[in-house]
Amino acid sequence: MQDARFDVVIVGGGHNGSTLAAYLAKSGLSVCVLEARPECGGGQENTEPRPGFRIDPHATYLYGGAAPGFDQLELWKYGFRMVYYQSLSGIVTLDGVAANMGSRWRPDIGEESRRRYAGTSEGAFSPMEALDEPSLRELLRALFWTPPHPPELEVEAGDLPWWNVFRKHLPGLYSPRLLDMSYTDFLDEFVPWEPARVAAAFAAWYCGAHPDWDGMLLPSMGGGMLVGYASGSPRGGMHAYAHSIIRCALAHGARILANAPVGEIIVQNGRAVGVRLSDEAAFPEKTIWADKAVVSGVDVKTTFLNLIGRQHLDVGFTQRVKDISLKGGSLFVMHVLCR
Repeated sequence: MQDARFDVVIVGGGHNGSTLAAYLAKSGLSVCVLEARPECGGGQENTEPRPGFRIDPHATYLYGGAAPGFDQLELWKYGFRMVYYQSLSGIVTLDGVAANMGSRWRPDIGEESRRRYAGTSEGAFSPMEALDEPSLRELLRALFWTPPHPPELEVEAGDLPWWNVFRKHLPGLYSPRLLDMSYTDFLDEFVPWEPARVAAAFAAWYCGAHPDWDGMLLPSMGGGMLVGYASGSPRGGMHAYAHSIIRCALAHGARILANAPVGEIIVQNGRAVGVRLSDEAAFPEKTIWADKAVVSGVDVKTTFLNLIGRQHLDVGFTQRVKDISLKGGSLFVMHVLCR
């Protein structure tokens, strides 16, 4: 039996595993990603139900389009191409060519639709339409990619990062009373067209903070802005991201092994120190050690009940894991178990 040793071993080569591998490898750590299937990508993969007809049945929307990671990892070097929305009204730019939600290549159709149903081609959706792409990206990064203040530091609501960005780009719209508003209040006051208000509130409910929560105007609005900001991207669907992030990880020295299902996460003295591949793995090194960490990119029940094993877990903790309902799948699932 041959052994291999890395700083970090990652179980699962889906979006989370491959992205983490790219970051860690670029930071100088030795990384090994183990994927049970013949190729990485996970929920980003495309499928071809009929010859020539390709769909992305898993990860359709790129909620992280405004994330700094695309710049930090320089994914354009590895074939990634993004399509950005120009504003919240739904207008996008494709290499400088305007497009609209009404018609991707005929923006005049979209404008005519707005005039026909809303009575105007401007102002029917939101005053936030005034934000251009760089400003919208800055606001989203302030909302979702800015570390919080230390808990011991008292911060006024108006001094939160996202409100600072809001004041910077929309000084004429900002008012201290917005700090206590719900998104529903904002829509009722500033968006004249009822169908647009309903659509915006639904997007907030679907993507983030509830639109009726007082004082959560921007976090509530931000969920809808996330999906609107880059829902037309990347080129080629989410599978394009999978390919580019895997190329990035490999370029920085990560080792990625497909057809390598993990049978066990090895635990010694309460700490994960490596993995043992299953007998079906098409890889000669059956034990892979991790000097710093083992990261599991599979679901919480498989991780704790199968890969780690109940012999290493407290009975109460094991029961808590059993009680988690995955409901057969979901749009988004995150479990953070600290103890």
